[in-house]
Amino acid sequence: MSAEKNFQNPLHVNGHSPDYEQSAYRITTSNPVICNIQDRLDELVQSRKIKILFACESGSRVWGFSSENSDYDVRFVYVRPIEDYVTIIDRKSEIRSLPDPVYDLVGWDIVKAMRLLAKSNPNLGEWLNTDQVYRADNEMYTLLKNTYNDNFSPKTLHHHYMSMAKAVWHENLKGDQVSAKKYLYCARALLAAEWLVTKQTFPSLAFDSLIKASDASDETKQILFDLAEKKKSGLEKSLIDRVSALDKFILERLSLPAPKDSDGCRLPSDISMERLDHVFRHILEVAKGS
Repeated sequence: MSAEKNFQNPLHVNGHSPDYEQSAYRITTSNPVICNIQDRLDELVQSRKIKILFACESGSRVWGFSSENSDYDVRFVYVRPIEDYVTIIDRKSEIRSLPDPVYDLVGWDIVKAMRLLAKSNPNLGEWLNTDQVYRADNEMYTLLKNTYNDNFSPKTLHHHYMSMAKAVWHENLKGDQVSAKKYLYCARALLAAEWLVTKQTFPSLAFDSLIKASDASDETKQILFDLAEKKKSGLEKSLIDRVSALDKFILERLSLPAPKDSDGCRLPSDISMERLDHVFRHILEVAKGS
């Protein structure tokens, strides 16, 4: 069985909290992939002198259609020593691991994360709403997740997902044979946009849940289910023949007008910057004392 299929959410293993090494919130696991990821995170903690608030998987492994040779996209948010926030010296707000064919680690400083939260950044939203979490300070992770979900603008995210779908369609879905991966990326973005219109909650990251919640035809849903299975059993850059019914679905969705503002829909201007500042300061205070 693959390491991916053995994956369990470290925060909810069999309904119980896992054992952590207090300094790093590292879970006890025999999974070699997760152990390798934890080792890489520990190395960053030591070499960069940071505290990781949470670290998670992102991308196709979370969405449910990763290929046999998909890499691991590890994303995290961190806090530096408190002195680094009281200085006139510019500090980098992002950490990237050295290029690696299997593991891709990217982290954002809490300042960058909070500023992007204020803009309803979809990547941060996906990091905070995944169930594939490698480690976390439970209090800080929950605080950030709730702050994001209570304040994001469905309108902003809808625009993002529709723009993503259009870009993938025009740039990557040309010719008689196309990338199965790009087909799924385009469809997923359209289904996430639909979710935002109908539910106005953060879209599910599970592709099958997005399909089931959609008002797409049964034929389209089955095509998407089958395509996801084909992608999982193949290689990352596999090409397939065009699917006319799926092309029709995508083009119809891309032509839909943007939804109008509604009374129940938070707008970008509705977010309280004072509340975000309060959350930010609280995180720094907790990190200072840990």
